[in-house]
Amino acid sequence: MNRTMTAALCGIVLTATAGSAMAQKDKLTAQDRMFMQKVSEGNVAEIKTARLALNRTRSNDVKMVANMIIKGHTQAQNELAYLAKTKMIMVPKAPNQMHRSEYAKLSRLSGASFDKAYLKGQVRDHYATVQLFNRETTIGQDSVVRGFANKYFPDIQAHTVMIDKAASARGVYTPSKFATRAPMHHNM
Repeated sequence: MNRTMTAALCGIVLTATAGSAMAQKDKLTAQDRMFMQKVSEGNVAEIKTARLALNRTRSNDVKMVANMIIKGHTQAQNELAYLAKTKMIMVPKAPNQMHRSEYAKLSRLSGASFDKAYLKGQVRDHYATVQLFNRETTIGQDSVVRGFANKYFPDIQAHTVMIDKAASARGVYTPSKFATRAPMHHNM
């Protein structure tokens, strides 16, 4: 009877250890988690300021940028929210403090001054997002999260090109290079 008990206990310990190892395997790394959280923060901020842009600008190219951002970032955010749910993590559903402050400043502007300030923020945010996506596609550990980054990286690059064009036309500084990887496909 003692051998039977010992064998049963060993089986329980082995099963628990295997289950714990599987749970550890499914856990997101700090890099993957940070990527998802920053992308979510960015998406909700971009969508909110793009909606403001549609109400504040009279410029067709700024309206095109805003519409592109609303469409693309809404699609990406919906997919990211679903991905976060499957990975059992919470992602931000509201802009961070920096973006809330920027929104407040933008909401007091209109016309050409709004366009320039809006595009300056878009340049800054999209270049940072290109770096964020490039990092995730390079060192991300979770294949599903990395797949999300690979899927939307070309779209972020395309957004950046369109934003650069509109910003440059208004004298807003834009870095000359934003990514070393060639786009794979375009979704947004």
